[in-house]
Amino acid sequence: MQLHASRCDCCGLPIPGSEDECPRCGYPVELSKEKQYLRGTIRNLARVATHGGAAITVTDLLSRYQRRLDYLVGVEAQANAQAQNVSRPTAVLPQFVAASVRPLEPKRPAVPVPSSPAVPTNQPLTPVVSAVPQQTFSFHAFFADQSINIVASLGAFLILVGSLSFIASTSDALLALLVLLGVHIFFGATGAITFRFSSMRTVSIIYTAIFALQIPLVGFSFYRLVSRAQLSPSTLIAISAAYATLAYSSLAIYQRFKPFGYLGAVALAVTDLAIASALSLSLWWWPSAFLLLAFPMLYFVTRPTGPKVGNERLEILRQPGLALMYTAIIGPLCLGGLLYLIELLVTQHWHNTTDIEMRLSLTIFVLFLLAWVCLFIWRSLRYSLSRLVPYLFLAFVFCLLYTFQAATPVYMLVMTLVAILYWAGARNIAQRSWPIKFVSIQLDILIVALVVLTAFISDPNLIIEALKQAYIPHVSFISSFIVDSWLPLKLLLLAIGCAVLFGVVLNHVGWRRVPGHAVARWCWLLLLAGLVFHLVLINILLWTQGSLGWGLSAFAIGCAVAAAFVRRQTSEAWSYPLAILALWIACESMVLSFGLPAQQLILLLLLYVVSSYALLFYLKLDSWLWLPVAFAVISLFALRQQPLPFLLLGLAIPLLAASLTRWEKLPQQSVLAHGQANHTWPLYVMGLLYSVAFALFNYNAPQGTLETWFSLPGLFTIEMALLALSWYAAAVIVREVWPLGVATGFALLNVLMPTNQFWWLLGVAIGALLLAVLISRLFDLKWAFPWYIVAISAAFVMGIQGGAQGWSQAASWSLLCFALLVYLAGIAERNEISQLILFWTFTVLSCWAVYAAGSVGDLYRPPLLTLLFAGIGVGIRCVRFGLEEGTAWQRRLRMRSVLPLYTTATFGATLTGVQGWLNGVNAPFYAAVPVLLFVFALTAYGISLIERRSVGLWLVALFAFWGMLLLPTIVTCGSTIILPAIGQLNCQMQIQLVLFSLASSVLLCCVLGIVVLRLLKLLSGHSIQHWGWIWYIIALGGTVISCFWAESQRVALPLPLLLLTVGMFVALAALIMLVERLPELIIMVTLLAAWTVLHFATTQWNQLGILSIFFCLVFAAQFIWRWLAPRTQIIAADRLTRTVALFGQLLVVASAFVIMVNDGQASHIGAATLLIFAGLVFWWGQLQAESTQRHLARYAGGFLCALAVSWELHTLGQTELTILCTTPAVYLIVIAPFMNREVQIEEHQLLGQICSIVGATLLFGPTLWLSFQRANVGPSLLLAGESIILLLLGFITRIRFFVLSSAALVIITAIHVLFLPSLGIPTFLALFLLGILLVILATTLLLVRPRLAAFWANAG
Repeated sequence: MQLHASRCDCCGLPIPGSEDECPRCGYPVELSKEKQYLRGTIRNLARVATHGGAAITVTDLLSRYQRRLDYLVGVEAQANAQAQNVSRPTAVLPQFVAASVRPLEPKRPAVPVPSSPAVPTNQPLTPVVSAVPQQTFSFHAFFADQSINIVASLGAFLILVGSLSFIASTSDALLALLVLLGVHIFFGATGAITFRFSSMRTVSIIYTAIFALQIPLVGFSFYRLVSRAQLSPSTLIAISAAYATLAYSSLAIYQRFKPFGYLGAVALAVTDLAIASALSLSLWWWPSAFLLLAFPMLYFVTRPTGPKVGNERLEILRQPGLALMYTAIIGPLCLGGLLYLIELLVTQHWHNTTDIEMRLSLTIFVLFLLAWVCLFIWRSLRYSLSRLVPYLFLAFVFCLLYTFQAATPVYMLVMTLVAILYWAGARNIAQRSWPIKFVSIQLDILIVALVVLTAFISDPNLIIEALKQAYIPHVSFISSFIVDSWLPLKLLLLAIGCAVLFGVVLNHVGWRRVPGHAVARWCWLLLLAGLVFHLVLINILLWTQGSLGWGLSAFAIGCAVAAAFVRRQTSEAWSYPLAILALWIACESMVLSFGLPAQQLILLLLLYVVSSYALLFYLKLDSWLWLPVAFAVISLFALRQQPLPFLLLGLAIPLLAASLTRWEKLPQQSVLAHGQANHTWPLYVMGLLYSVAFALFNYNAPQGTLETWFSLPGLFTIEMALLALSWYAAAVIVREVWPLGVATGFALLNVLMPTNQFWWLLGVAIGALLLAVLISRLFDLKWAFPWYIVAISAAFVMGIQGGAQGWSQAASWSLLCFALLVYLAGIAERNEISQLILFWTFTVLSCWAVYAAGSVGDLYRPPLLTLLFAGIGVGIRCVRFGLEEGTAWQRRLRMRSVLPLYTTATFGATLTGVQGWLNGVNAPFYAAVPVLLFVFALTAYGISLIERRSVGLWLVALFAFWGMLLLPTIVTCGSTIILPAIGQLNCQMQIQLVLFSLASSVLLCCVLGIVVLRLLKLLSGHSIQHWGWIWYIIALGGTVISCFWAESQRVALPLPLLLLTVGMFVALAALIMLVERLPELIIMVTLLAAWTVLHFATTQWNQLGILSIFFCLVFAAQFIWRWLAPRTQIIAADRLTRTVALFGQLLVVASAFVIMVNDGQASHIGAATLLIFAGLVFWWGQLQAESTQRHLARYAGGFLCALAVSWELHTLGQTELTILCTTPAVYLIVIAPFMNREVQIEEHQLLGQICSIVGATLLFGPTLWLSFQRANVGPSLLLAGESIILLLLGFITRIRFFVLSSAALVIITAIHVLFLPSLGIPTFLALFLLGILLVILATTLLLVRPRLAAFWANAG
């Protein structure tokens, strides 16, 4: 028995009979045949998707198959024609044979896989035939791509714009409606009819799109027509939107096109809002009205395991309907909520009134939302959304209370009832196996929130009232605490809230003594319940006017005792909330007790300290031992007016703590306390707190603590010393190091006091240093370390106080002497780290002494001390360690001993240079600072050679450069200088003396470099031979300094002397380059020579000509290095010389161009420089080994020659831009085809395209610009002629850019010449007719596309 489907699954046509195929589309409707058809189709499509066609559309796949079929038919027809013409050969030209006969291409898959990601899979399939030349334009490709759809879309857009223009420009509303309605019905009917034929589906989509786009225009026309009637605009909009809803929904259902469904959803939303406006509903009801759309849209909500929409025809509307439903929910929530908030703030804040309609609409909106959520959960079985139901119900309750403006007790009563209801619901849900079991957590959260909110709104100012009563009990104030008839009810509701919280704990934990880890966190709700209950206690105390501090203290102690009892009986999970509650209440009671008398406050704080320590000791809570410390910190503020207890506690507690710690370390106590934490650390912390507090409170006090007993000044220093000795004794008792830090801190505070005298500090520094050395030698370094710190700190403070108290000269010598004592202490010290610290302390103090000597006006002492310390360092190195290198340990010991001396010498030398830079270089004698810096450079070089340390070479260069930079500052033009053996020197003679000194320095450094390099090679081999290069570096720097300074003094210096000096620099650079075989110096030689040429007394063009000749000589200098092997190979010698010459000549050409543009003067030398540059480029290319570079150099040289021709034409007076650009444009156009065929050059095709583009731009650009700048037609005709010539050249050379650019320019020229100012017909009619023509053209092309594609495939 054969089974048949009642409806075609492809086109949807009802099948009343027993046909095997659909009469409309041919799809099999007999079930067995349909099953076989689907299996084969799925197999074929799976092959397509697997092999690269997963991203293409069905239309593209059909187009590919059709093109492949047409191609195979053409190949078969050509093969048959060739077989028939074998016996009849015909004389055919070879090129026409190659163009007409295509070889059979190899077998390939139906959907070709792209070879690279850059080629998309949906490109048209084109056979690869090497024998057929590529065509510029292909009609085959035109009919295969989406060009027809673009034409049709453009036509639809023009029709739409024409319709809109017709409506806007026609005053007769009825005529506009009838015409537009007729066009609208025509396109709608045509789209519906053509949709039934599979071959015209694309045409149907175009017509339907036009029909859909005209729906808003029809509505607008209808609105214009009936706007004069009695209907309101809202009613008209509602009718038009309802029509659009029906139209778009029908189109979506009929054509199975989902975007129409979304348009229908938008139209339905507009209809809903328009109806709300037509019914004159206020703005508050609009969110509720829009939310009503979500209820019918629940029809499209399906269950996860259930069937889809009941009617299959409505399945296309499912996603638009769901989108409208979610929009109807989210939109009112966002916009409506913002609207309600703004209105609430405005009305409440500015007018103090509320609108009953607004409140009622808000309540109805929340009720609708709650109903929709419940229906959605029931419809979709998404129980995860059940979490929202308790929140929405609570929001509804609050909105209801807000609507009727309930009082505060009513709010409290309702919230308590809701909390009880939620508690019962959570308990019931937890006991049953419902799928909404997770909602119980949300209910518990809401219960906690409701209880907290109830406690807050009971009396928001309760804490403020408690503070007022605690601190100002005897002053009359306006109290907001009101005792009324509602107070017992409020307290009862708060107590019920505490019970509900306890019930929540029981729901999760039960009555278990030791709760599990998962539910133990619910016990912390007891803390919240206790806080709510303590609010009840505060209300009672305020009601009865009792003492808040002592009442809360009693409650805190009771909670602490209860916590201890519960911990003993049950577990920590139940006791921790009570302990935290006790701590909270204790802190609150302390805050409320600061208004008590001082004696009561101290008693209360001591009570808390003692009780907390006893409780923690009883409970063995070692991690809570910080609590007594916290109470001790609070007690500091109560005891700040009594410094004597501070001092006694600061002296006694460290000793007591150390004694207890020493007692705990006894053998019998260690056995008892094994495994327990240290219980004495709070004593150390409290001792430190009291000591620091005493120091801070009495540091700036006018009278010390002991001064009240003894009438002696300066006793605070003794008090601080006693504190430091107390902590030092504690460290000795406990045999630990960390108390030494506290003792050192107090000692430093004692030393740093600003009232200490200079000589007293000097004595303390020397005594502490000697005591530290003695303790370090007799005992251990750790016990001497605080004394070292005190001694060094006293020395620093001594240096500062010496200048402040008028002992600057004594301070400088004292610092120097104490630095020597520190150096001797470092030598006596046995520990390596302490030695380093002492040595570098000596460095700091000695540098300070050198600086202090210069600051008091002793200018001879810094350089003398510099040379003295350097000599001492060399002497220690030679006497103690000898001149040999020695072992690694000996070298480290030697550097440890002499490096501080060298550092001090370096600081003195640097200070001399800085002092000369700031205060003048001619003190204490003429040119003193530069001469001293040169001496320091020589000294540094000698020490570097002795120590074999290359780091010193940087100091040599630094001091030498510094001296050269300071040397020009010796010129004093305000006065005449008299020098022995020279006489008087005026300003100009001093400037010449500076130039002579700089040149002599450079010459001396060059001679030293040549001599020292060879001496070091003879004496030490190659180990330190390179150390002589530093003199060449200094000579280079001196040359740069000399040139810049000479340039700044050109007016005062004679030109022959200046040129002679720079010429000497050029000769020295060239000599060193050849002697030392350094090809890199060609850069310096070139720069100096160019600087010399630019200072010649001649014109700029002659200077550029001389420079061009010089760069030719530099380019030829590369052949020197073929006979002379270079020492360095950083850059190849020939490459370096070529680069310098080419870059220099390029700069010459650029300078010539700038001179010609700025000055407006042209010279033949400019074109000559460009020709020389072209020759150098050509010469460079001839010297290259690679053929690619040779060819590129030739092309580049030719282009430069073409530019030289344009330059020469400009020199001869030619200013026409078209003529000037002709030579380079013709050159680029001529070489473009040759460049395309230069296979020896990489990317030759890209270079050829660039040449063609640039050449065409240079050829057409000026002419095109002139054609739009002038009124005559000459430039336009010239542009047309050039375009036609280039078009012919493009066809000959097969360069696509020539063809396309010339064709575009021909069109532009034609439009420019034959432009018509007006059309002569109305604009809307022109747009409409043009759109109709484009649509008809696209329709015709779509209908005949298969035949035309086959024709062009056979013809191509």
